[in-house]
Amino acid sequence: MIQKEFDVDANPGLTKSCLECPAKQRHFLFTFILQVVANVLLGDSHGSKGYQYNISIQTGMWKGFGTTARVGIIIVGKDGSSGVLMLSDLPISRRLFSRASVNNFTLSVPQCLGNLTGVHVWHDNSGAHPAWYLQHIVITDLQTEDKWYFFANQWLALDKGAGVTQLSIKVRNNTMWVMTGQSL
Repeated sequence: MIQKEFDVDANPGLTKSCLECPAKQRHFLFTFILQVVANVLLGDSHGSKGYQYNISIQTGMWKGFGTTARVGIIIVGKDGSSGVLMLSDLPISRRLFSRASVNNFTLSVPQCLGNLTGVHVWHDNSGAHPAWYLQHIVITDLQTEDKWYFFANQWLALDKGAGVTQLSIKVRNNTMWVMTGQSL
């Protein structure tokens, strides 16, 4: 599990009913626990000869932010793309993309995708609770340790937010990234 701390003054949306605290108690740190789902191997058909990436996807922490839908992603780089990767049709017993979770996947592709430029992520709106609040995605090149950050901070849901179940996200400049309460 991961603990994150937030300064409530810097995040006014985290007050009152969200924190179940009196309105005048604004100067404290709020700690919440993220569930880290064990690493899931995606398509090991290339084995040790393949080029490997770690994909880390964080779901929002509040009640109702997780999804029962099947999630997919395409990773796009300057030298190619991953093709369609279904992240939820995996033969594992654990529920993926629950609220306050970090889901980690290891991807093996035939060759390097180059500098990553974007991701396309979606879900099929299936299950009893398909709405999903996607915080962000971090992809790490396991050969070079380079990291690319993709911030969504929005709903993928027909009945919430923009009313969409798919999203294309461009890479965020990863040379000077500092995690704050706003970027979680």
